[in-house]
Amino acid sequence: MTANQDTYVNQMTEIHQRYAQDQISAVKAGSEQAAGGATRGTSITTGGINRGASLEMRANQAVLEGSITAAGQMRDASLHAAKLHMASTIVHQISRDAARRIEQGLTLRY
Repeated sequence: MTANQDTYVNQMTEIHQRYAQDQISAVKAGSEQAAGGATRGTSITTGGINRGASLEMRANQAVLEGSITAAGQMRDASLHAAKLHMASTIVHQISRDAARRIEQGLTLRY
């Protein structure tokens, strides 16, 4: 009977050791798969962040170019307005002076 018990214990030990090794292998495979998924997810997230940053940089560049163009247009318009104001002042002064001289020339002299 002892031989049968020893055989039974040996077989059960072997079965349990195989079962434990299979469990360990399954856990390793699951953890490797989870790690791969986490790595892929991180890679996708990083790609999205980089793409978003690139789009934001392009938008900022467009805003900068638009601001520079607008500032140039404002400068040009201000210079043109100043020139028109200067011309208007000169024309006004000349017209006023001419009108005054004409008026003086038309007065009767006694």
